[in-house]
Amino acid sequence: MVANLLFWSFVCASDVADAQAIEVGLTAGLSSYFGDINPRKPFDEPCVGYGGMVRYCHDSRWAFRLSCLSREVKASDEKVGLCPERGRAFKSEIQDLALMTEFNFFDYFTGSRRNGISPYLFLGVSFVMFNPKALDGTELCSVLTDVDDYGDNTDGAAKYDKYTLAVPFGIGLKYSVGSRLCLSAEWRFDWTWTDWIDDCHGFYPLWEEGDAWAAYADPSGNVAQSDGGNAIKYMKRGDSVKYDFLSFFSATLAFKFNIPESKKCDIGRGRNVHVYY
Repeated sequence: MVANLLFWSFVCASDVADAQAIEVGLTAGLSSYFGDINPRKPFDEPCVGYGGMVRYCHDSRWAFRLSCLSREVKASDEKVGLCPERGRAFKSEIQDLALMTEFNFFDYFTGSRRNGISPYLFLGVSFVMFNPKALDGTELCSVLTDVDDYGDNTDGAAKYDKYTLAVPFGIGLKYSVGSRLCLSAEWRFDWTWTDWIDDCHGFYPLWEEGDAWAAYADPSGNVAQSDGGNAIKYMKRGDSVKYDFLSFFSATLAFKFNIPESKKCDIGRGRNVHVYY
């Protein structure tokens, strides 16, 4: 009899410890990017981003999150200082929808006094929309000035997709600040499957004097002036890295909603079944 009660008490305690919940929260932070204009400086010209998320807490270690973000990224050769003579600059609005899996290093429950803090890793997939613009507001995709990797001149007529898939990943820290509130901070990276976030890729095109889009291809005019006023054919315009990365350092405040549990195991349960210690 005693052994039987101990067994069922253990089963019930395990169910309580692994109780499932939904967390809904708001996110805000600073965004930046890594690409042809800014290959390695974190938080160069940071911009504000915000969004929301829904997290399904499967157990103490695993959670699944659906999030949406709206942010802006920008960079310029003049401020980054890696290639100031090129004169490139851009800004772009970024919207994305992401589905991610989280893994907590320690047992974590929002509302727990004993398991109320944990670092975590996350990985997922996202759909990203972007729209690079010159600093004067001109949409650069509509005046694309490039040639492809085989050197075929597009004469500014080619277009590229302003959306892409990406792989979001990063690390964060969760902290329970109340019985139903979770505060988390994380650094997220998005490995996008495009090199056009900054409208900088490939080679310089050839153009004739008076072409309206020439100034967006070569803002400094250095390329056009380097061969007696004619652009050097197929001169490199971007770096050799094929993909751009997005960066987002953020904080999220989430509210927990418990999911009603099965009543198959009610032995020894009281009114505080969802309160963790």
